[in-house]
Amino acid sequence: MKDFYSEFVKYSLQTCSKEDYYYKPRVWKNNRAVTKMLKMSSELIASDRENAGETLFKLMNHENEKVRLNAATICLQKDLYKSDARDELRRIAKESSDGIISFQASTALKIY
Repeated sequence: MKDFYSEFVKYSLQTCSKEDYYYKPRVWKNNRAVTKMLKMSSELIASDRENAGETLFKLMNHENEKVRLNAATICLQKDLYKSDARDELRRIAKESSDGIISFQASTALKIY
């Protein structure tokens, strides 16, 4: 598989922020990026769960909150570093200046 860390960051940065949801082509790009990110994460977890978990843990410490949000959400979905993932999602929900990202973090905590 390609460099998972770099690809994950690339797709996370293509996801929408609050100002993007008014522009349909941007939302379509978001949806494609999320689909690719989820597929590649699932494939890596299925083939090498330990490496995937370690990489997702590193991604939860990335400088960009969208990257951290996506990594923490996938960790919760896949039962990896759940305590750390919950802590990161709580932090994002509380501190994000982007209402959509804050809402996504809060929702992930409620679902998982």
